[in-house]
This record gives sequence, structure tokens and C-alpha cells, in this order.
Amino acid sequence: MQIVNLDWKELDGPNVEPPTRRGFGTTLLARVVAVQCDASIQLNYLREGLHFHHGAAIARDQAGAGLLMKPIAVPLWR
Repeated sequence: MQIVNLDWKELDGPNVEPPTRRGFGTTLLARVVAVQCDASIQLNYLREGLHFHHGAAIARDQAGAGLLMKPIAVPLWR
């Protein structure tokens, strides 16, 4: 099994404070993306900027020819 990692680091912006409540975006990342991608999600609210890390497993197709990521079902709201 292979892992794809995504790191997002914000720099040179205003000072960051951890949120006082959990908003829609954080809930979406923690519950939907983490579960449907079988991924680890980390949000670190560092003073110098947000650091987001996402690690997801990828697998080879049955023929071993290509890499596949688990598909994501995105709900649509009206």
C-alpha cells in the first residue's frame, strides 16, 4: 500500500488562533473526507498560520497497472 500526503502551510498572514467552535468546513474534513478517503486529517492552528495535513492510502488496480484512490461521494445541498 502507498500513501499520498498533502501538507498545506499558511505563512506571512495574520496571527492564527484556534477556533472557539467547530464550523462546517472543519466538520466536513473530519467526518466526510477522513472517512470516505480512509485518510488521516490533522489541523494545527499555529500562531504563524494554519498547518493542514491529509494522508490517504492509495491502492493498485487489480491488474497492477495504475494507482487508484478511493472515490469520494460529495453530497449536494440546496
